Amino acid sequence: MPLMPPPILSLVISTYNRRDVLLATLSRIERSAARELPHEILVVDNASRDGTADAVAGAFPEVRLFRQRRNLGACGKNVALPGARGKYIVFLDDDSYPMTGSLARMVRHFEADPHLGCAVFSVTLPDGSRECSAYPNVFIGCGAGFRRRALEEAGGLP
Repeated sequence: MPLMPPPILSLVISTYNRRDVLLATLSRIERSAARELPHEILVVDNASRDGTADAVAGAFPEVRLFRQRRNLGACGKNVALPGARGKYIVFLDDDSYPMTGSLARMVRHFEADPHLGCAVFSVTLPDGSRECSAYPNVFIGCGAGFRRRALEEAGGLP
């Protein structure tokens, strides 16, 4: 079997006790946005007690699962970073997924500007309102894409 090239994108999600929400999100990712580019999905389960990790392993065997013994919160995403193979890393929450075309646009921005280290997405909430993934002095761990090298140089999430 020929060796597969590394994925362009690594989608990293952390979760805690949100089995059904995460399963729905993984289905949406696979049906829509992530199909446009070679990708991998890495899920950090923060010691869920509701069977989240087993459900993901059963329904999505291609997802790389990192089972934790304690809840690390959003910073649990750091656990997956050493294993992420994509040129670009995208942080998502367990209830968020990229809209079709957004990941390809992000990659085009990175390719056009070699100094770009991070790109944040507008996040549309269920009520239709929008929020940004980054504000001055605040970082929401959802909807942010990173050039792998920049994220490594920053040391991941604080």
